[in-house]
Amino acid sequence: MDDFFRELRRIQKKERDERGLARVGDDFYKKTYDYMKKLMGTLSKDPLNSRRHHLLRDVQRITMEICERREHKITDIAVMNVQRSYNLFNKNPKLDLEDKSPVNLTPEEKKLYSSITSLLIEHRSRLFPILEDKPVNTKDSNKKEERKTAETEIKTIIVYDEVPSAIVGVDEKVYGPFKPQDIVRLPSITARIFVDSGKGRLIKH
Repeated sequence: MDDFFRELRRIQKKERDERGLARVGDDFYKKTYDYMKKLMGTLSKDPLNSRRHHLLRDVQRITMEICERREHKITDIAVMNVQRSYNLFNKNPKLDLEDKSPVNLTPEEKKLYSSITSLLIEHRSRLFPILEDKPVNTKDSNKKEERKTAETEIKTIIVYDEVPSAIVGVDEKVYGPFKPQDIVRLPSITARIFVDSGKGRLIKH
């Protein structure tokens, strides 16, 4: 068992035992890759070397566990930081996500952490787009005002047919029930429904 393999086992144990990321050094992934490449080079020259086969298998298994545990920790921290700093209904972060990034990240893992947080923030910003501040479109604004005026304008109608149950107008108020010849005041849009369906007639004052 050589020094690098012992170092891998030490890192594996720390990743299992500690909630945070173990310190592995900025060149951890490159060193591990180079070590496995060296083992595979040895096996290509001596394919019957069972000891080297077992060592390569163990190195791959341990490296896989280290990577997966670190990925879980990085993802969990990224999710927690975004949830704490990026309120769904207030798009202004309360803290600097970079300051809250986990310690002992390798350069590759810094990119992973940044990508996850960016993706989560983008995802959250799309959930409730109606709440975002947007430039006012004059044409759209005028249409909304016209629609709002139509909804709040009151019309008087005479009812032709019986309406045995109450109805909810566009203003969300309850009207009725109505009997034939009732004279009632309704929001313009609701009154128009009565007129268009032949159940009433507008009365002009």
